[in-house]
This record gives sequence, structure tokens and C-alpha cells, in this order.
Amino acid sequence: MNWNFFSEINTDKFITYVNKNKTYKVSSKKDEDILVKKDVYEHEVDISFVNLNSGSSVSVATEDYSQTSLKNLKEYFGLSVELIEKEFKLKDLKKEAVEINGSKWYKVSYELTNDKTNLTMKLEQYIFENDKKLAYIITKWTVLGDDEEYKLDEIVNSFKILK
Repeated sequence: MNWNFFSEINTDKFITYVNKNKTYKVSSKKDEDILVKKDVYEHEVDISFVNLNSGSSVSVATEDYSQTSLKNLKEYFGLSVELIEKEFKLKDLKKEAVEINGSKWYKVSYELTNDKTNLTMKLEQYIFENDKKLAYIITKWTVLGDDEEYKLDEIVNSFKILK
């Protein structure tokens, strides 16, 4: 990711990360337990917030699907869910429409348990698009029993598309 597209806005309590190229912003309260990683997976994830106490995290990614045969966000979401179901063979997957900051999103949620560590994670993925078929994907991984999950919810709920 070219960091010339990002800027940071600092206040006494928050840091807001603005991606000028992909036209969104996301905020986090200043917290020494939240580590911010930028461009962590070679352009798959723009920014990630990791709770150092629990290992729970929120990441923001984007995908331009304008050059595919997918006609709209509903089809994009359907394909995403299909791929999740195929890869993980899930039984208890929930799909729903939600609203964040006045915008309609699709949400998929499920739980996974690591066979080696016996650690169970709850995953929530929120998908939204702009008018140019750029999908914004916010993924929240929460270790079950994380008593600081509210910090991640605040980050998810801070996400806004810039007009």
C-alpha cells in the first residue's frame, strides 16, 4: 500500500486513519493495548487493529469487483459466503443485513475452533460497497471470552465512506 494515500488525524482520545485513495476512514481510541498494522498482508488488508491482550482483531480490506461477472453487492456477498462455507464446512453460519452509520451492509458471522490449540474464535465480516463496485470488507476476529470486545466494536462502528 502506498502510504501517500493515508493520513492520520490525532485528537486527545482518538486516532483516525483516512485512506484518501479508497475513500474511507476508520478510528480507534488511543489505547496502548491496540496495535495498528498497516498494509499487513501484501495489499490484501489495508489496516488492522490487534488487541495485544486477547489477540482479537479488526481489519479493513477492499476489493474492486467491477471487472468480474458479479452484477451487484448481493452477488459479491453470496459468493463470499459460498467460499467461506466451502473452505470451513460450517454449519452455524448466520447472514443478515445490518446498518452502520446510516449505510446498509451485509454481515456474515460464524465460529471456528482451532483443533491444535482448542481456541474458539468468533468471526464477523461486514461488506459494503461504493458506487464504483469497490467492496469494503471489515473483518472482526474475536477470541471467545474476550472481555474487551467492545473496543473492536467501536472500531467497526467508526468506519465511514468519504463522499
